[in-house]
Amino acid sequence: MGARRSGQVRRLKHRQQPRAHQLRIGVHDGLEAQMLSSSLRRMNEEHEGFDPVVRMAPFGALRSMLENGLVDVLLESRDPHGEPDGASVFRRMLDCPSACVCSPENPLAGRDRVGLDELADGGRLAVGDPHHCAAATVEIQRAAASHMPPERVMMAYNIEVALALASAGVAFTVQAGILAMEVPLLRYIPIEGLPVVTLGVRVRRGRRTAVLDHFLEVLAEQLRRTPELR
Repeated sequence: MGARRSGQVRRLKHRQQPRAHQLRIGVHDGLEAQMLSSSLRRMNEEHEGFDPVVRMAPFGALRSMLENGLVDVLLESRDPHGEPDGASVFRRMLDCPSACVCSPENPLAGRDRVGLDELADGGRLAVGDPHHCAAATVEIQRAAASHMPPERVMMAYNIEVALALASAGVAFTVQAGILAMEVPLLRYIPIEGLPVVTLGVRVRRGRRTAVLDHFLEVLAEQLRRTPELR
């Protein structure tokens, strides 16, 4: 029985090992997957046999998958101070302002910047469920909600649902303002008084594959070419 179980464990670990040109990327939602498109296109052009596997799951599940070797890299956003690194390490790539995201018809849409005390002029605020949003997004949405009447804060499943509500003109939302993740036709307005959000990746400590190292270089270069929200 013990030998049989040992053989099953070896076969499982073998199936978990990535092929030479395979890269397993963890994302929290479709917006993060969309942000990868340019980097994945370049990787596909420069690596014959490039085999990306994009896995979507909540933050806690993705962190566990990374530590157990089921994914090679996670996209991650957090406040500038972050959290202590453990079995994995965070690599910063871009600092993004917190942004009010609204439809062109929203009363806030014509402003270049908006203060926290002005958010209530925009109607209802859609915030994501903390179990389905990045921690940094949850923090800036909570801070924004504290300046809104409670009855005008509505819960959305995740940031994609919140953005759908914004597109419909039902509400506005708050997220990190990075142009690579913008939804067409929505307005992204920097919010004064909220912290920047640090965008980056999380990888396991230790030696990395050549494909992973190249992907990190390509992604960092792509993000640096993306103009910051003004």
